[in-house]
Amino acid sequence: MWVKYIVVGLMLFQVYGASLSEHPIHISLAEIHQNKESNKLEMSIKIFIDDLEDDLALHGHRHLNIGTDKEAHHADSIIHQYLIQYFKIHEQQRPVKFNWIGKELSEDLMAIWCYLESDAIDDSAHLTFDYCILMNLYGDQKNILHAYLKGGKNIHKIYTFRQCKRF
Repeated sequence: MWVKYIVVGLMLFQVYGASLSEHPIHISLAEIHQNKESNKLEMSIKIFIDDLEDDLALHGHRHLNIGTDKEAHHADSIIHQYLIQYFKIHEQQRPVKFNWIGKELSEDLMAIWCYLESDAIDDSAHLTFDYCILMNLYGDQKNILHAYLKGGKNIHKIYTFRQCKRF
């Protein structure tokens, strides 16, 4: 009799418990490279799919099924709007506009890489960053930024909940 309950309990844990502990660390990663010829900023952002879908659901966007064959046809547009709302770059206090290039699944299929590109920026411009992706969701969220700019200016920073402005 007890064996039956143990088996059912293990099955439930396998189905529900595993999804709760897939990645107990909440991070996203952004890499920005300034193209030497065009002066455009080329941005790659890696985000866990389940976290992104949870945060998008808070904004009313449900059932996107990102990275699956059932992905909503408007998913790219919604992700792009989310990224430009929560990842902001300013050039001399003016917002830098980013165009959507596309996205692809990570090798482990748990995350996506999103690709964006800016218009050309001024070489001598002072850039500021607000990297607040997923901060509405997790108090322990960490967003890691690596920016490689012309002239050897490199920026490596970890953004936390306390550092983010509320949008």
